[in-house]
Amino acid sequence: MANTDSVRIIGGSLRGRRVPFHSVGIRPSPDRVRETLFNWLAPEMIGARCLDAFSGSGALGFEAASRGAQHVLMLDLNPKVVAQQHDLVETFKLDNVACQQANAMVFLKEKAEKPFDIVFLDPPFNKNWLTPCLDLLAAGDYVRQDGFVYVEAEAAAELSLSKVWLVHRSKVAAGVRYHLLRKV
Repeated sequence: MANTDSVRIIGGSLRGRRVPFHSVGIRPSPDRVRETLFNWLAPEMIGARCLDAFSGSGALGFEAASRGAQHVLMLDLNPKVVAQQHDLVETFKLDNVACQQANAMVFLKEKAEKPFDIVFLDPPFNKNWLTPCLDLLAAGDYVRQDGFVYVEAEAAAELSLSKVWLVHRSKVAAGVRYHLLRKV
């Protein structure tokens, strides 16, 4: 596969496995950031329903599946990315992960069939999509009461939150500002 790179799964049943991805246009969450995030989420992960709205490399979704999530839905617009994710689901023998080709901004405009426990929002940087995505998550009932939303953006990005979201944890590392929000 041309122009590929990989990240490693850092914990759980798939610990140490490599997740290859098309390196053009994809910026996976750094290992250090994912390690901190999943330490924060450890008590919530077992049995959780998760949505990875801008899945890209799949690092967050596969990490969640590796750490005991009951169900992970990964969305990405690029058909090659989704095909590669499907291949990894088969390679890793995961029955708790579904991959869907979808524009996350359009997908989130529909009302959720069932709320998720944890949503990962790591859209492309410098697009100012976090606030609109958070508004769509709230309007579509995508997150259960007291559920979590992980958001990641460039370190200089400002986050504008409605009263629906409370910052539970926040940190800056590797040029990335990331937050764990709780729905109140």
